[in-house]
Amino acid sequence: FNLTAAAEWGWNAHGRDEREFAAAWAVQRGLKDPEQAADWAVLLGKVGWDVYGSGVPYPHFFGTAANMIKQRSAPVLGKGLFRYFPTREHLQQDAAIAAQATALADQLGDPAISAETQVIAGYVAMLGWLHDIAALISRKTPPSDAERAALNDHLLALAQAEWDVNEGLRAWEKASLGTPVGGRLSDTQEVNDQTLAGVSEALKPFGVRNPLAPYLTREIGQYQTPDFEETQSTQKVL
Repeated sequence: FNLTAAAEWGWNAHGRDEREFAAAWAVQRGLKDPEQAADWAVLLGKVGWDVYGSGVPYPHFFGTAANMIKQRSAPVLGKGLFRYFPTREHLQQDAAIAAQATALADQLGDPAISAETQVIAGYVAMLGWLHDIAALISRKTPPSDAERAALNDHLLALAQAEWDVNEGLRAWEKASLGTPVGGRLSDTQEVNDQTLAGVSEALKPFGVRNPLAPYLTREIGQYQTPDFEETQSTQKVL
């Protein structure tokens, strides 16, 4: 879709608008309702821009998001990983739009479209919960018992959203490529896990635990160049 769109407007920047293009793409793809597919593309496209334009997952899930929680920094809307989210209400609005797009995707019955929608909706949810967690722990006063309970709920919701993102990525891979390809897609799933693992670890001093933590990909050790001076292969026991 994106490559075809780039070719479309690279050839003629003043031709069809995004909805007309999306409808034509849906016809070519053989979708059962091209007009509904165009509605989906225009709706989700705006949310996708907010997410990916804000550097989510790259580069901000490569440490920035988790460090915000570790350092107990206040979330700054309109900057960094919230670049295209100037207010908390904007996050809520994007979540509502993603829900509308999800309903359209369900009706279209295309696995790749459903998977892409799940991924973008999941990232919006993750950003919302990251914001709320950071806002709560960045205050000078320690959280009350009720607020710690809220933190626990926020972390569980963040974990569910992250799970939805990675499941959506796996579903997209299967629907679009037919077989696991690893590489950049696996890296993306890994940094999502690492972000959640980092947040979970940072919240332990507040008495908050993530029940999904044992199932997340996380670093448990490192190999160094000297490890391979005497042999081309080596094994570490941790």
